[in-house]
Amino acid sequence: VVRASDGVSLVRRGGERVSLAVSGRVEVLGRGKSNALAVASGKAHRFDLSGKLVAVVEVGEGATAVTRIEDSVIVGYGDGNVELKRVGASDESLHATPASAVVRLEAGPRGTLLVGYANGEVGLWGLKNRRRLLHDRLHGPVTHMQVVGQAAYLATGLGGHLTWDLGAFHSDRCTLLRQVWQRVPVVWERGRAVVRKPPTVHPCAN
Repeated sequence: VVRASDGVSLVRRGGERVSLAVSGRVEVLGRGKSNALAVASGKAHRFDLSGKLVAVVEVGEGATAVTRIEDSVIVGYGDGNVELKRVGASDESLHATPASAVVRLEAGPRGTLLVGYANGEVGLWGLKNRRRLLHDRLHGPVTHMQVVGQAAYLATGLGGHLTWDLGAFHSDRCTLLRQVWQRVPVVWERGRAVVRKPPTVHPCAN
C-alpha cells in the first residue's frame, strides 16, 4: 500500500496499481492478512486485495498505526493507547501501554500483537486478555518488526535491535511444561526455593 501525491494505491506484483477510494486526508496506512487499511478523517477504511472497499470503522482522531488481526481492527494512537475494534462489540484497550506514540503494529503468534513505540519501547500483548507478555526498550524509534518462524526481529532507526524467541507459543502444553521442569528444578515453599524433581503423577509426566 503506497501513498503518493495522486492518492493511495495498492501495488501488485509486476507494478500494477489499483487506486483505493479513501475520502479525506490519509493519515495512516496499514495492512492485515489479505487486507489494506487507510485511516482518514477519523475512520479506518479496509480494502481487500482487489482494491474493493470492505468496511469502514470509526477510530477517532490521533491514530498513528493500524492493522487487522482476525476480526479486529487494531489502532495505535499518539498517546500510546492501543484499541481493539470489533463489529458488534465495545472497544477494548491494551493494558500497561507506555505514554509514547505507537509507530508499528505487527501480528504475533497465537493471538498476540507486537507493538513498537516512538520512544523505543517494544512489547508483546495477548489479544484475548490484552495483557503485556514481553517488554523491552531499544535506542531510537521502532522502525522494523517482523515475525519469521519462531522469532520476532525488532529494530530502530538508530540501530537498536533485538530478537525475541517465541518458540513457547509454538509448543503444546506438555512440551512446554517439560521444558520448565527441566530448566527450573525448584518450587517455592515456605518463603524459599526448594529443589524438587518433576511430578511423577501428571498428564504430562511421560
